[in-house]
Amino acid sequence: MTNEENMRTAVNMKVEQHWDKMVKDSKQIAGSNYHLYGQDLLMFTISDFLTKKDIAYQYKVAVTDDKLLNYLGRAMALNIKSNTSPFWTNYRKYLYNTRGIYEIEYEGTNGDPIDYEVTTIDEDFDLEPKYKSATDCMQWAVEQLDFYYGALVDQYYYQKKTFFEIAEYYNIPKYAVIKDIKEAKKILKQHCKHYG
Repeated sequence: MTNEENMRTAVNMKVEQHWDKMVKDSKQIAGSNYHLYGQDLLMFTISDFLTKKDIAYQYKVAVTDDKLLNYLGRAMALNIKSNTSPFWTNYRKYLYNTRGIYEIEYEGTNGDPIDYEVTTIDEDFDLEPKYKSATDCMQWAVEQLDFYYGALVDQYYYQKKTFFEIAEYYNIPKYAVIKDIKEAKKILKQHCKHYG
């Protein structure tokens, strides 16, 4: 066996070891909506960790630091609370889009559909969003952020919440919020550095 295979085996054993606790955590985090997406939340978070993170990072979190429960609990909480998270996009969003067609979608009582014709022309339609304007670049850059950083940026800059409020909402230390928002800001500046 190679070193990477040994590391992967050790990580998998940690997942198995903590399975019952992870299920309890997912039930607590999803709350009364567990029957709708609680099991998906746990499986999505584990899958995301095991497929998108480097094996060295997985090993450090799960085996060396033995913080797998902390990592997955935090990831589940962020995924379920943030409407910019991949979990929201893949699992929860459809619940809000499958409610059928309502009368509000029609102009009049006679059932004539609303005319959605585009009335403005985008002169830069063939440009990538990051090159249209500084505002478009920033919006594009926020969409490129990892869901965690995206959620923090949304809470701090768009919803105007304080560091303390964000820390309390996500149940993470205030210093971590400050540090991670600074890191997100650095990433955004890097994406849009061509605007100075």
